[in-house]
Amino acid sequence: MAKIVVKSEMERLVYGEVYAPYQIDTDGEAMTPEDVQKMAHDFLASGRVGKIDVEHNLQPSGCLVVESFLARKDDPDGFLEGAWVLGVKVIPDEIWSLVLKGELNGFSFYGPVQKVSAQAVVDAARRIVGKTEQSIEGLLPPHDHDLDIQFNAQGRVVPGLTGKAMGHAHPVLRTTATEEAMEHSHRMVLIENEEGG
Repeated sequence: MAKIVVKSEMERLVYGEVYAPYQIDTDGEAMTPEDVQKMAHDFLASGRVGKIDVEHNLQPSGCLVVESFLARKDDPDGFLEGAWVLGVKVIPDEIWSLVLKGELNGFSFYGPVQKVSAQAVVDAARRIVGKTEQSIEGLLPPHDHDLDIQFNAQGRVVPGLTGKAMGHAHPVLRTTATEEAMEHSHRMVLIENEEGG
């Protein structure tokens, strides 16, 4: 699962996977490690570090790439080996607020690709069990929720709810963050992954 890590709230630094090799994306496609590396290197070589937009609107957001790397085995932040990871300084207040609320919770690349058909054996998760991160905004003190996310045969999240905590639960419609309840939402943290055929 792609993830984002807030490294420093004071410095407004977030790190996240842009793309990981052999991971099926939202278009049902994947890239080899070599393709991920080429994409990461081309991004830096072309000088696009100040062209980070929001929701693919193609408008510079004011955020700046301060680090770019391919994750190594046993990455301390849990990034997948070979994943292209960006470290971004979030300067605009309104974007930082969306990051803290969990409404902006990942990176996505935009650009042309050349598709090549290939056959592959894929282990697809049918269930993710874990916990949310603690909330940092809203009406209640910091807390987390248990998660048990189910996936359908097409790999899409089956809508559900988090476990109850402090008298409430959150709708779960995606794998990156809960929906809002009691004026807050939670990012999700993967604890274990049960694979199915």
